[in-house]
Amino acid sequence: RITANATSNGAWSNVGSVYTFTASADNANILYTELQNYLRNYSVEIKTARAAGTQVGSVVFDAGVSVDRSSASAAALVFTVTSGGEVQFNSTLSLRNPSYSYNTGYNVVVTAGGNVRVGGVLDVSGYSNGDGYTTYPSPGSVSMVVGGDLVVSGSG
Repeated sequence: RITANATSNGAWSNVGSVYTFTASADNANILYTELQNYLRNYSVEIKTARAAGTQVGSVVFDAGVSVDRSSASAAALVFTVTSGGEVQFNSTLSLRNPSYSYNTGYNVVVTAGGNVRVGGVLDVSGYSNGDGYTTYPSPGSVSMVVGGDLVVSGSG
């Protein structure tokens, strides 16, 4: 779960400028502000499926995550969620690049063994190229491999 509670039952590691959270016990938790801090400047991966666990490893966003990219690197930042169970976006996930016009936004990659439920706002956006320039890079993308159903709900 991504919540306002302290990170527990898992650990972060950094390999090649990718911060990866790996669950080490059931009921793992990630403090949303900690996740936001990593996402500002790095690619991030959350991996929850554990062979020794009694839970399937669902990822649940119960606290909103909102990040404006703070680096001018041209490299795309990738947020990867690899779940043995469901992925639930119960709160807003906003990954934006509003300021750096010549740099890419965020790419979100979700692989779920079960359903993906989108009940909050999913905002993956980059610098607006509404001024007519077509050479700007892609503002970002979302790709998903869903083992169950893709359920989108909510209003707006």
